[in-house]
Amino acid sequence: MPARPAPQSRGPSLWTWILSLLILALCVVGYEARHSIAKEWPWLAPAYEALGMAVEDGQETKTGQPE
Repeated sequence: MPARPAPQSRGPSLWTWILSLLILALCVVGYEARHSIAKEWPWLAPAYEALGMAVEDGQETKTGQPE
């Protein structure tokens, strides 16, 4: 009697989806909190700037209104 072939997977497993959502969540948090992250760990500021994301330098930003 010939051996039965293993069933083929129809798509990504549950763990693939969980890992993908976790990576996406980390990316969103890293982007949204980039100013706080760069303030806490200044050595990460050049990495954000290399990716084209501006970060504050820790000083007060000016609103452009005359004093």
